[in-house]
Amino acid sequence: MPIDIDVYPSGNELRYSVIWVQNTKGLQWAEFRNLTKSTFGSKFSEMRGKGYRLIDTEPYLRNGRQEYAAIYVKDNRKWAARRDMTSVQFNNAWNEYKDEGYRLIDQEIYKTSSGTRYAGVWVMNKSRLNWRLKKEVDRDVAAYKQINTSVGMSIAIAERGQIRYLKGVGYADLSKGKKAHGNTVFRLASISKAISGILAFQLKQRGALNLNAPTRTYETRLSGHHTHTVGQLLSNRGKVRGYIRNDPAGERGTARSYSSAWEASSLFRNDRLISDSYKYSTHGYTIAAIALEKAGRSSMPILLPSRLSGPFKIPSLQCEDLRKNVSERSLIYKKKPSGFGFVEADPLSLSWKYAGGGMEASAYDLARLGVQLMDNEIISAENLKTMTTPPVNDGNNYAYGWNTGTYDKQKFFSKSGGQEGAKSYMICFPEKDIVVVILCNTRVNSLSAFAKELAAKMW
Repeated sequence: MPIDIDVYPSGNELRYSVIWVQNTKGLQWAEFRNLTKSTFGSKFSEMRGKGYRLIDTEPYLRNGRQEYAAIYVKDNRKWAARRDMTSVQFNNAWNEYKDEGYRLIDQEIYKTSSGTRYAGVWVMNKSRLNWRLKKEVDRDVAAYKQINTSVGMSIAIAERGQIRYLKGVGYADLSKGKKAHGNTVFRLASISKAISGILAFQLKQRGALNLNAPTRTYETRLSGHHTHTVGQLLSNRGKVRGYIRNDPAGERGTARSYSSAWEASSLFRNDRLISDSYKYSTHGYTIAAIALEKAGRSSMPILLPSRLSGPFKIPSLQCEDLRKNVSERSLIYKKKPSGFGFVEADPLSLSWKYAGGGMEASAYDLARLGVQLMDNEIISAENLKTMTTPPVNDGNNYAYGWNTGTYDKQKFFSKSGGQEGAKSYMICFPEKDIVVVILCNTRVNSLSAFAKELAAKMW
């Protein structure tokens, strides 16, 4: 049976080459050539209706007219095919089908009267297509996106160590028509605090960091009024202030890039501590990062890939560096002053708050991080329990970078984040071995409630 056909010019004529393999399974097949665009479309529908799938397509110009050759085979594999796509459209289709669980088996690049075009054929490769909740979650995601408008978002769901669902909705780059997908890189906002908690417990596990030690143990240049411990800072109980009006360390970031947490802390480290025993503080995480950098002997942008992203194969997890070109990085968006529609926002450097709100990653990689975390591959079970347990019984459910609680009688640890051009949420249910991650390039509402509802469908 034929499995590949090519058409090419030879002098003033066209020639055809074909590859055959022995049809040991006795599959039914069909081959067509010199189909016009309209004939190809009708033949495609006809063959699909008869249970055939496309395995190879060959677009070409004959006598100045766009024509196609095609090979079909009859079997039960799920498949998809697209043709006459622009480069952006092909990229969108490739990422969409990859998220769904397909793999590309045929790709064609060809000239048309309208310019270069692409065609592709995909077949089922992963079990995500057969996940029992796929259609239901697809409907829920579409309904959520319609009510909670965001330019782009990605959702990843892991269950029992496997990525069961991966989907992008909307756009990573609105002006170019580049769609969001499961590996689109978004700002994490305050999920960065949870990542910093993991880094701290890794260093603790290696004996390089004592969470009960005064922060000044690791940086003696801190003035004497910094009486907190590293653990108190990571649990928001270090009495370091939060955002204030006209803050030089602003939520949007700074025009200047800082090379270390110590350098960044110059924006606020001389400010007096506050009296609140609990205060959610991104600034406190920058002070904590001073100790992490000292204990890890490197800056956060180096510490993160060397200790976490690299060893555990989650490459998109990085400190955001706007000077670096990240091909799948989403643009960031904000609502127009009128409140209707969105406009691209100009990003500032988040280097002053890498530990508390300056990291980026894909939903796919964060879900895999959650899986490895619950499997005790990153830190021990004992350290995971400590990291996700509030250190004192003061009525706050915040542990070391993570919020904790129960939903529908199931224990979880989670982290949310929000800043200009970002809304994020990650939740782990260790007893059910479930992770849900939702990342957006626009501020939206109710991510936590939606993520919990998705998780609850699995028990």
